[in-house]
Amino acid sequence: MALIVKSFLFEDSSFRDTPEVVNDEGTRYFCDQIRSPMQKKIAVIMKGTGDEEGKTIVKVIRELGSEQYEVVIDKDAKKWSVNDYGEVLLYTEHNSTKELVLLTASGEIKWTVDASGLDIKGVALGTSYAVVFLGDGKVRFHSTADGSLASEVDTGASPIMGSFFCSHDGYWGVCAGPGFATIFVSKDGEYHNYFIEYGRAQPLTTDAYASVVGSSKGYIIYRTGEQIEIGSSDDRVWVAPSGDVAMLVRSGQIELYSISKSGYTLISTTPFAEGQSGCIWADISFYGKYALILHDTNDLCVYNLEEEAYKDKLHNPLGSRPVMTCAD
Repeated sequence: MALIVKSFLFEDSSFRDTPEVVNDEGTRYFCDQIRSPMQKKIAVIMKGTGDEEGKTIVKVIRELGSEQYEVVIDKDAKKWSVNDYGEVLLYTEHNSTKELVLLTASGEIKWTVDASGLDIKGVALGTSYAVVFLGDGKVRFHSTADGSLASEVDTGASPIMGSFFCSHDGYWGVCAGPGFATIFVSKDGEYHNYFIEYGRAQPLTTDAYASVVGSSKGYIIYRTGEQIEIGSSDDRVWVAPSGDVAMLVRSGQIELYSISKSGYTLISTTPFAEGQSGCIWADISFYGKYALILHDTNDLCVYNLEEEAYKDKLHNPLGSRPVMTCAD
């Protein structure tokens, strides 16, 4: 079956009938799609077959759905991230060579850094710094300008685990650590390991400034240590990039909350569309007006949380993670 990459533009009240970007990718393998911290860009990561065997294909899509660039890199990427310019950071392994590779906003290779001997668990990319998370608890910050090592910070947390995020500029990195800790670490050496009740899971989303992290199972953790719990121990929370609101998806509905360090307030409750159930993955728009929910049917539904209304849907046969670029 051919892989087809599509990017749709939603204009209230419906998706456009025709996608903004459609590419029949033939026998390429879909790996991932990710968005930048402030929802400006989406990157689609694919692997090649045949003449493209061992190569990585990167497609970057702009905020309004048009394609920014597509490039084939003669390297096998294992980790990846995209920033708000559309630059893409890849951790690659090719033969015996391990490298960090930064692509420019037009798809050329901006710089490479030798990563031999490093146990790289994850990467995140801001506009000023590329953040590299190592298995021994160290976090490296590389300048996006030239790849130079700006700092290396030992968090004392080993092993570091996913998921991996950063602030929009890359000054702060966020990840999980041992004992269900959430770790915040800055380029200048400040770091915090916040532990939550045993059995709670790793970070799920972060806002654009890495000031709060939404964790699965109902927790929101602030960089300054405040913690609030929304819902029950089995719920998942997504924090909007603005950091002002969060949504919880459970029991056939979407609950939108205003959040602060002192607590939370329910804003709206939006029921699932008729015939929909479950939540494979989701995303929330920058200020929290819209939600994308990939349901158990593999239908991708958009909801207007301010109006408490279902708006439209597309079928996603791959069941791939939905990501949103949106200025509300």
